[in-house]
Amino acid sequence: MQAMAADPVFRLVPNLFTGFDAWTGATLANAQARFRAMDELERLGEAATPARIKELATAEYNSMFDASGLIQDKAVKYSNADIALNLDTGLSKKVDGLLQTLPGLTPFLTFPTTMMNMVRVADDYIPAPLKSFQKDVNELAYTSVQTFMENPEAMERILASRGHKVDQMDEIARINTLVDLKNRTLGRKAIGSFVTSLVIGSVVKDKLFGDGLFSVTGDGSVDRQLDAARRKNSNFKPRSVIGPDGSRFEYNELLGPGLSNWVAAVANVADNFDMLGEAATENAFEKLSFILGAALTDAAGISALRPLVEVMSGNEYAANRWIAGQVNAIGPLAGMRNEFGRILDGGLKDFNNNIVEQLANRNQIVGLIDQTNRLPTVISPVSGEAPNKYSMLQRIYNAYSPLKIHPAMTKEEKFLYDIEYDVSSAFKKRQGVDLNADERNALNAEMGRMGFFRQEINRISRTAEARNTIKELKTMRRQFIGSEQVPIAQYDQIHMMLRDAQKKAEELAFNNLTPEMRNAIEQRIQLKKVNAQRAQQGIMPITTNRY
Repeated sequence: MQAMAADPVFRLVPNLFTGFDAWTGATLANAQARFRAMDELERLGEAATPARIKELATAEYNSMFDASGLIQDKAVKYSNADIALNLDTGLSKKVDGLLQTLPGLTPFLTFPTTMMNMVRVADDYIPAPLKSFQKDVNELAYTSVQTFMENPEAMERILASRGHKVDQMDEIARINTLVDLKNRTLGRKAIGSFVTSLVIGSVVKDKLFGDGLFSVTGDGSVDRQLDAARRKNSNFKPRSVIGPDGSRFEYNELLGPGLSNWVAAVANVADNFDMLGEAATENAFEKLSFILGAALTDAAGISALRPLVEVMSGNEYAANRWIAGQVNAIGPLAGMRNEFGRILDGGLKDFNNNIVEQLANRNQIVGLIDQTNRLPTVISPVSGEAPNKYSMLQRIYNAYSPLKIHPAMTKEEKFLYDIEYDVSSAFKKRQGVDLNADERNALNAEMGRMGFFRQEINRISRTAEARNTIKELKTMRRQFIGSEQVPIAQYDQIHMMLRDAQKKAEELAFNNLTPEMRNAIEQRIQLKKVNAQRAQQGIMPITTNRY
């Protein structure tokens, strides 16, 4: 293991991160040296000329490094760790202590320091006048400079906590540094307040009047099955802004872990407390838990414990996924293999619930080399096309750009999204028999190609529009009329018509399958019936399709 850890190939990613950190640190040291040079000139009462600033800054910069070339200046190291999300905060130290006590949690909390720092950054951007859980952030934001000047102990404590050598700073340097920290803190809060209020204003206007400045999505719906169906069978993307033409622009990486959590939290409230399927007061605890979990626990990495909970509860899919992840991580460049595979072979993949195919999904590049083991691409039963596939150039752009762009939903997908209809039940089973990935893929493709379901969705959407179904449901939910009084599955028979159309489309697609695939499914169905009869007679079941 030690030899593998020292191998340059295995060390490529850590070495790259180390190099990026060193470059960032050198840049910060250069800026810090120049600011200190100007503070020194102010203290000496000299004019700030370029030559004199360079002279003092160079001397200060050289003093920041030790003999081996590593940065030793604590203030620069603090700023570098702040950017790199590896500050040793109180929260990260407690999580480290937890992992030392329970080392079995390490596979589930692989980057605890980074995770806890993401929580810290989100807290830095908390909109004013809300208070942060970090004491020094509250002091910097809400304590005046005059108060700090009257209480030098508080000023020294804040500066020292950020690595500044207080005993080597005169009063002017201390005040200048404090003002810089205060402005940075207020700037983050101002950005958080502006962006959050902009999103709140647009969401409220859109929900009340239907003409918001823009539409924004959060982390999805508390209904996990409905949410999974949207992501799998359409171009729906969480944490995205919807443009005028329906295109979606992801904001998560663009805004960073601080701002994006606040924007998503607002959108999650709007999405989950303004549903067609139920009133805002229904399942309020589940909704609040989802909103808190999506906005905080994902950033905190607490959601990384979800596989542990699901595995312990007997979730076979979660267990296989987790085992496949651990096995995949043994090999070099696991993340890069996954990323390159998704770039070269676009689209989500449909696979059976076993460890081998879970591994294949994380190494899609292998399927390009060995076509016989290539996983089938998810096909929408509505459009007959592969959602989330895009062109090669767009996949490359989305992989490496902080502003990821996705095409608009089709009008049929948009209607299913608005009416909260779950199409994910298509071809999971047939007469109680599980269908495998290849069969599901072929049936979805045939169902979309035939176009019957798409035509029916268009017809039903016109009916819903004529009856004003969506607007009426919204009005009733806002009047706290719940799902028990008005079930969405029955209201105006829209869901009933959609379900009936889906069943007919599924039957047409099955009858149009290739004879070989259709016969294989029908044999398994017949085998299930025979074994059910044998069970009633107390006879051993048949384990093959030959009976």
